[in-house]
Amino acid sequence: MPFRDYSPFFLPEELDALTAAYEAAWQHLRLNRPTLSAQQVRTLKRNLAQIILASAYAGKLNVEELKEIALRSVSGHSHWDRVARNWKLFRDEIKHKWGKLTDEDLIAINGRRKHLEGKIQERYGHAEDRVRNDVDDWLKTF
Repeated sequence: MPFRDYSPFFLPEELDALTAAYEAAWQHLRLNRPTLSAQQVRTLKRNLAQIILASAYAGKLNVEELKEIALRSVSGHSHWDRVARNWKLFRDEIKHKWGKLTDEDLIAINGRRKHLEGKIQERYGHAEDRVRNDVDDWLKTF
């Protein structure tokens, strides 16, 4: 159990929720990424545990919510890395999806996801969570 060292900080039922979220997220990843190397497995497991712990410390203790936060974080990073590496190629796609972004905005963003999300919030007036989900949904199309 990746959370046994944190038992002084959580109630037993909270640790059960963290463990259940971790196991559910890991099962989802194993089904959707069957060809992971041993190093990738170790890294993903560590990242899942860290994301779930950070979310739990922030007050999120619902199993399904913790699972979704963890999956969104580890999945979004790998897809975003591809976008960031090929930023110039993706600018047209982003401009098509979020037409209120200017060429100057896209140049300034320069492949940085947080900057993209901030500009989308600024131009469209959407909440941070909505923008993050919109970007995640867009990433899933690749």
